[in-house]
Amino acid sequence: PTLAAAATATNCAGTTQVTITVNPAAAASVGTATRATCSGSPLTLGAAAVTGSTYQWSPSTGLSSATAANPTVTLTNTTGSPITQTYTLTETTSAGCSATNSVTVTINPTIVAAPGPGRTTCSGSPVSIGAAAVQGYTYSWSPSTGLSSATVANPTVTLTNTTSAATTQTYTLTATNTATGCSGTATVVVTVNPAVVPATAGNVTTIGGRPVAIGSAPVAGYTYSWSPSTGLSSATVANPTVTLTNYTGAPITQTYTLTATNTATGCSGTATVVVTINVDTSLTIYNIITPNGDNLNDKLVIANVRSFPGNTMEIYNRWGRQVFATTNYDNDSNYWGTDPGIAPGLYYYLFKQTNGNATKGWVEVVK
Repeated sequence: PTLAAAATATNCAGTTQVTITVNPAAAASVGTATRATCSGSPLTLGAAAVTGSTYQWSPSTGLSSATAANPTVTLTNTTGSPITQTYTLTETTSAGCSATNSVTVTINPTIVAAPGPGRTTCSGSPVSIGAAAVQGYTYSWSPSTGLSSATVANPTVTLTNTTSAATTQTYTLTATNTATGCSGTATVVVTVNPAVVPATAGNVTTIGGRPVAIGSAPVAGYTYSWSPSTGLSSATVANPTVTLTNYTGAPITQTYTLTATNTATGCSGTATVVVTINVDTSLTIYNIITPNGDNLNDKLVIANVRSFPGNTMEIYNRWGRQVFATTNYDNDSNYWGTDPGIAPGLYYYLFKQTNGNATKGWVEVVK
């Protein structure tokens, strides 16, 4: 521009020129004036550097550099509520021009994922991990193996272990605050003890009234329990004997459940044994009685008679005259021999079974 000057006393005038250089203003660009981040998560401030400018941020707390145009800031917040930090940027150009701007950073609280303590369980037995859900949070578990749900705060875990030693599975929980988008992770280890598989040696068959062994040899460190205890020599040993009767006229079965428990781990397993009890078809009719009132050998006894329900018994004297006949002879309430009118001598019997089999023989009465 041209400047003019006038000397008012002499009325003389003159002109001259001067050049004024106007340098560009400094920008001090901080980006958006308010920013938000998560505790522990880096956030970039500022903008790209201008050639020839220098930069100074204040304070330097949490900054990757206090003299870069666009440093990253990483701050932690363990208070449970959002906190703020204000930064001021001063940019100075090569011409010495400067400007300042500020930015306020909101740091949302640390997200604490709560996977719970390490857990120990038995093969096939569910166990809970995690903790109660926090409102406004979402959850994600990894891996999802064995979980009832991979998106709840406290799922149950059911894992199997067919090895002979304990195995482990590590789960990672990610909890996310839906309002802030901040998340946190933590892990929990689940130890799975081996499955307990009781040895039973298989199903067995016996005859009514005859003992038979079930189960197998005991294993050290295990306890045993059989159910029901009906007919067992013991319900708390690994290999008891079973003695059951069968007077039904047909085979019957009894199922036993064995529970074996590892005393060190508390884990248990069950197995079943089916015992088939056949009818004892042996038949013995003793052929001498002495009905003298001493309660010894006073009546005709048929061994194992209860195995033949519905039987009939007929007794004849030596002349073929029937002296006794009954159905369901049982040795106790229905029998022959103590009648005072029975004379000494030989008698002949005919014992009939419901299947048509018949047994004939003689019995001597001695008085």
